[in-house]
Amino acid sequence: MTAHPTSKPTKPRLVPARLWTHGVLALGTGAGYGVALIYDPSAIRAEPLAVALGYMALLYLALSLLIGPLYLARQRRNPVNLALRRDIGIWAGVTALLHVGVSLQIYDQGGILGYFLRPVGDHQPQWTLFTASNSVGLLATVLITVLLVLSNDRALRWLKGPRWKRIQCWAYPLMGLTLLHTLGYQLYNERESRFFAALGALSLTVVLAQGTGRLVHRRRSQQRTRPTPRTLSAEWMSAAPEEFSRRRFLLLGGAGLVAGLAGLVSFKVTQAVLPAALPPVTGSAPETAPPVANNSPGSDPSPAAGPADPPTPPVADSAAPPPAPSAPPGGFVISTLTDCPVNSAVTFTAPDTGDTGIVIHAADGRVQAFSNVCTHRPYPVEYDAAAQLLVCPLHQACFSAQNGAVTRGPADRSLPPMPVHVDAQGNILYG
Repeated sequence: MTAHPTSKPTKPRLVPARLWTHGVLALGTGAGYGVALIYDPSAIRAEPLAVALGYMALLYLALSLLIGPLYLARQRRNPVNLALRRDIGIWAGVTALLHVGVSLQIYDQGGILGYFLRPVGDHQPQWTLFTASNSVGLLATVLITVLLVLSNDRALRWLKGPRWKRIQCWAYPLMGLTLLHTLGYQLYNERESRFFAALGALSLTVVLAQGTGRLVHRRRSQQRTRPTPRTLSAEWMSAAPEEFSRRRFLLLGGAGLVAGLAGLVSFKVTQAVLPAALPPVTGSAPETAPPVANNSPGSDPSPAAGPADPPTPPVADSAAPPPAPSAPPGGFVISTLTDCPVNSAVTFTAPDTGDTGIVIHAADGRVQAFSNVCTHRPYPVEYDAAAQLLVCPLHQACFSAQNGAVTRGPADRSLPPMPVHVDAQGNILYG
């Protein structure tokens, strides 16, 4: 008899529920990008993506830290490895590394040193909120990379359960570093109060859940008699609860995505329809004219009315500003060459549009003006006489003082020029 060759053992196929889990997590990341685009549609293309990836990585990391306490709350044990928790942690790590890669392309045209050194001048080390947040983020990136490399079955078998679990516990300090990094950038970007409230609520939820889980685990360890492998198998301890929790995660995650998608669609529809449905505002309501006394012959005025008072001449308001001096025939006076000497700048407001600008008296004697609103975020730029640059102090975007062109990101559009000229008397005129 000929012996049939033995077939190689086939690898177990990926559970369909696990594929659905990855799909929900991927759609959640896409939904976060959509929310970031709605929040800041005027930003450069890479910035909403970096913001969405960063916040979704923080959310996934917090969710992975909540799964263990949720297991304990359902009267279950917290195994060393849970496939659902590990999948969410993997997504948190991958999303965070993508966030780092995209963010490094926003500032200083991808120059990494600009994140940790002074961006303008001689590149001397300077400890600011921007560099501190990036330093914390760098340390968090190292931890994320280590945890992501060890988040697989081969590393679990190699390190054994307890040692692998101790390494994975570095997710707790990673969460703290991520929160500090996020808080630093919220302060640096001057975010609204709702961002800080959401970050505080997320931090408090994780801390309370982890603290409660620790207390429950300690109390059960003191009261519980450890079962033998014959009465309670490892398969029952991990597989059955895992499948139940994964189904619950898919239901809740899918419902959250549907609700979020419906909210996004409703917001966009309302934003497009509501302005067209509202009637145009024509102005304030007309004031009611005061009653006029009727003193014509034959009229019967009231006895209490008395004779009509003579009109009172208007009294000049002493607090009112004095009238502006009339502009010379050449245009509106912004400043003079005396008040704006060589290698200096003066801000002004255009009389026709109300836009703010900055006029620069360059070192070569030329006088020109640009809009002083940064094209990255609406924030006033300042003139750096030493570097001959217009610098936005919010994100350190730099523009040339000669032509307004971008010399350093994250801005990607030049400052619009504004018309100015100098007359024979040395007046700097708008127009």
